[in-house]
Amino acid sequence: MSKFAHRMAYDPIDLFYEVEVLGRPIKTKEERESIESSYFAMQLLIPDEAFMRIINTKKGGLSDWTNKSDIELLSRKFKVTPKLIEIKIVEINKKLNEENQTVENNIKESNNSFIKRFKGRFKHKNK
Repeated sequence: MSKFAHRMAYDPIDLFYEVEVLGRPIKTKEERESIESSYFAMQLLIPDEAFMRIINTKKGGLSDWTNKSDIELLSRKFKVTPKLIEIKIVEINKKLNEENQTVENNIKESNNSFIKRFKGRFKHKNK
């Protein structure tokens, strides 16, 4: 089997879904290249800003777009497969979680810095 034939032995979107949504490890260089290509295509076909504009039309944001009919609606709007929409939801959710974690860490660092600077300057009086 030629290298090209081997690369086409699986559906790239199915592979992308298995890796991004189900957490399957990437096994070969060809799979890594396929994932990178699929990610690039997803970013072109479903830009984050346009996606979030639609997502934010519902009160609950991203969590309100997880049922099958909503995913199908999004897939029609962006003219992509429902699987690609599911991957995009997972990807955006990961980004949001990372951003929230960064904000939380910055708050903790700021609080720790404040406490260190003022530690000992204020004494509690016991009555």
